[in-house]
Amino acid sequence: MEIINGYPNGTFGPNRAINRAEVLKILLRSSGLFLNEEVEINKLIQDNADAEPSLKFVDSKDKNEWFYRYLHYAVVNNIIEGRQYVIAGKMVRKADMSQGVLFGEAAKILYLARSLEN
Repeated sequence: MEIINGYPNGTFGPNRAINRAEVLKILLRSSGLFLNEEVEINKLIQDNADAEPSLKFVDSKDKNEWFYRYLHYAVVNNIIEGRQYVIAGKMVRKADMSQGVLFGEAAKILYLARSLEN
């Protein structure tokens, strides 16, 4: 299933803090909800083009990021809402996928994803 692969430089980093993208990948792959395979990706894009993360979050414009389709799946299924910020007087949403995940956020992601399994 390739749930945890380590980093491109060959390290694993077991003592490193985990970020939002990593938690999402581990959860979706371990539950079998979304494996990020070509057939799933094509269906996700075809059926949910209006839910692209690049349209929802100001910090998720690069569709080549390794986590982008996991985030897309999570947006479509209301697992990830993002974080709200006020920038230059304007309310914006960020996915903050490279940021650390709070316990409450991880619990919410887990709960919402598990509810999709039923």
